[in-house]
Amino acid sequence: MEHREQRRKNLFLYLDVFDRETGRLLGHLGDISDEGLMIIADHAMPLNVLRKLRIRLPEDEDFDQDHLDAEVETRWTAPDINPELHCTGCLFIEISNADLERVEKVSQLLSFDG
Repeated sequence: MEHREQRRKNLFLYLDVFDRETGRLLGHLGDISDEGLMIIADHAMPLNVLRKLRIRLPEDEDFDQDHLDAEVETRWTAPDINPELHCTGCLFIEISNADLERVEKVSQLLSFDG
């Protein structure tokens, strides 16, 4: 696994992650940084695949819209602590500056150091 510059933040509220092209729920956001994210799901995701994601944000006055969009590449997968779940690490390939600011807000408002 490659070295990561910025430590990802674990979230105390798992946000829904959808495939933008199909609308299908892929899983839940486990952690996030300005470089990428981890999805927790009931299935393993194939590696080295580009996906267009939509992350549903909580209804909160700190967010100017109810979602953020990004294109990611799946980079790694591992079993979760819960043996029924899988974790998939994703690298941001394309994300707008506005959505990158939303990533920072998610990290600030919904994270804890785990």
